[in-house]
Amino acid sequence: MLCSNCTSLPLPTNVAGTCRKCGAHTEYFAYKLCTDCSEGLDQCERCEVPLSAPASPVQRPGSTVLQVIVTDTDNGKVISGMHNGEEVVVRLEEDQYSQTEWGMKNQMAVMHMLRLKANNGFTPYPGQYQKGTRELVFEIIATGQCKLDLEEKVRAYSWYSRSATPSTTPAPNGKAWAVTIKAT
Repeated sequence: MLCSNCTSLPLPTNVAGTCRKCGAHTEYFAYKLCTDCSEGLDQCERCEVPLSAPASPVQRPGSTVLQVIVTDTDNGKVISGMHNGEEVVVRLEEDQYSQTEWGMKNQMAVMHMLRLKANNGFTPYPGQYQKGTRELVFEIIATGQCKLDLEEKVRAYSWYSRSATPSTTPAPNGKAWAVTIKAT
């Protein structure tokens, strides 16, 4: 089962992946849960956001939720003037050939102020199935200041080990990206 965000995304490369929960095959490599685990956990197969969660965080005309969209070029910037309930949407380029994907460097450092609302996964560029962007949506849940630190992580995927999850191991010579968020 897919959330409304992932339903509107282009289909990923038609290569089976492995379910993080049970190890069964997923429909696509970009999917993190099999259909059975998705239904049992009430989570999206692709981004693992709760299916009973509120509507999609994708920016829509007339939306009342303020979103700040940051990309590769915003590395090192300070985002000020955010408030509770507003969202920071991070879109970073990713090259699947490198066997890495973007992940949080120190999740514990930002949990007091940010909540990962959605991992919309990898979206390939048209005609390039291995190059595209990864989108992460963070919701402001408290006031203060924090540094949102992301880095490329080694993707622990193997046809033999049946694992398709990003590891916690930073990629050798991998890129890093960070922004500072100030919420009042």
